[in-house]
Amino acid sequence: YHGTMSAVEEVCRNLAAVGARIDSLADCLCFGNPRKPDIMGQFKASCEALRDAAIAVDVPYVSGNVSLYNETSDGAIPPTPVLMGVGLVEDIRNCTTSDMKKDGSIWLIGRTKEEMGASLYYRSMGKDCPNIPKTDFDSFMPRMEQLILAIEQGEVVACHDISTGGIATAVIEMCMSGVGANIRLGEDVRADVELFSESNGRWIVQVANDKEKDFARRFDYAIRIGEVGSKVSFSKNNEIIADFEVEKLRKKWTMPVWDRLA
Repeated sequence: YHGTMSAVEEVCRNLAAVGARIDSLADCLCFGNPRKPDIMGQFKASCEALRDAAIAVDVPYVSGNVSLYNETSDGAIPPTPVLMGVGLVEDIRNCTTSDMKKDGSIWLIGRTKEEMGASLYYRSMGKDCPNIPKTDFDSFMPRMEQLILAIEQGEVVACHDISTGGIATAVIEMCMSGVGANIRLGEDVRADVELFSESNGRWIVQVANDKEKDFARRFDYAIRIGEVGSKVSFSKNNEIIADFEVEKLRKKWTMPVWDRLA
């Protein structure tokens, strides 16, 4: 249920990150054998979440597909709701991109919570956590609309939603532009939680230098967390805990694709 709710919200976040308002959804539900009670339970929970999320966002599903009996002798595939969202923009010239620019401060919209369950970080570490990301559309919807308005008003020069891999991955992907970032972590949660939590309702935003006050007053929670730089660095309590050359990160990011294609 919560995974499907998160998937719908992520579609909305991705559209909002370029300045688009969600207009409609389409889904493809890929599951195992529905004759098995546990698989049918997964399918039912996912359908209920699709309903609840669409009602919260107030958009229709204009198309859908179901693929069942996806199993081998080793068992069923993970329950997989695949979502596509269509967004509308009033003027495509106002859309923003995710690549970090040379000028502009770096902000975080939305609170980071200790919701590490099913996160890429914990899965990579072989750890379990009962706290999985939840959705709160009551706070998310006005926050999303204010971000879109900020983009339309020229306050935002780059934006990236935070999802798989948390803040760390979002910032690094933005820095594939060749521009680095110096990020300061807060003091209220562990550094690894703040870096890799996949809590919903968040974006990394680069704000135009002369628009910071206008931008900040729009949101229930928006804090300045860094500035552009020559490297990608993360610090906590004035101590650098991770420091990377942009070109080395770019190589790590691109080489797996080349290795598979070679």
